[in-house]
Amino acid sequence: MIEGKQLDQLRLFISACKMNPDILHEPKLDFFKDYLISMGATVPAKKQEPKPEPKIPTPEPTPEPMEEEEPEEESSEEEEIELDNTGVIAGEDLMDLPMGDSEETPSEEAVDKANSLRGQAMCAMGDGNLDEALKLFGEAIELNPHAAVLFAKRSQLLLRNKKPNNAVRDAEKALALNPDNALAHKCKGKAYRLLGKWEESALALAAGQKCDYDDDTQELLKTVVKPNAEKLRMARLRKESKNRERDHKDKLERIRKAKEARQKAHDEAKAREASGMGGMGGMTGGMGGMP
Repeated sequence: MIEGKQLDQLRLFISACKMNPDILHEPKLDFFKDYLISMGATVPAKKQEPKPEPKIPTPEPTPEPMEEEEPEEESSEEEEIELDNTGVIAGEDLMDLPMGDSEETPSEEAVDKANSLRGQAMCAMGDGNLDEALKLFGEAIELNPHAAVLFAKRSQLLLRNKKPNNAVRDAEKALALNPDNALAHKCKGKAYRLLGKWEESALALAAGQKCDYDDDTQELLKTVVKPNAEKLRMARLRKESKNRERDHKDKLERIRKAKEARQKAHDEAKAREASGMGGMGGMTGGMGGMP
């Protein structure tokens, strides 16, 4: 006799069979299905399960080819600056001139001898014997390489010989020994003027004028050197301004493209997510038969 809990379980089983007759086709319930058939009962055929729709893979977005940025043409040509290059010459090679031993301290006798040679060199310069003057200055420098005036005077001589590169070297040596040597500043400025280095020339000549003003140097500075130097300075400032403006525009463009790329990636991710949710909609109907 079935009673109590077993009877309740049987009721539940019969209710489940009514709701879903396919339960009777479970292999482990074959004995019960055979019993029902033997009693003349009709067991409904098992429903065919709908074949799941093949899932169509969502294609990954094909990255768009990067647009090749055409390099922004810098000013097709350097700005043409009209300069007064009258008297400008090509620079020469440096000569092998005596420079003395800066580590050696000259004796009083050597200093006196060097001063005597300097006087002779100045006389040779006055006579127009420039080669002899160059030789005498070299001998004086060997005896006293610490005398700024010797290098400054030889720089002046080299300038007269149209040797601007060598004149600059001697002028810089003189200034290393005595930064306030006016002659060295002016020789350096005039040598740069011969080389067409207008801004450097203007600086050197102005420094010489601060040490020892003279009208001739001021005239050269005012009428030739400074106007050319100012033109170059203004052209450089314009170029720097254009470069800053171009760099700023490039930065803004990079920020814009990065922002667009992030937005595009976000939109594609949202589209893939929406597509995935749509593909799950068909599952809802298949679940309707479940208790």
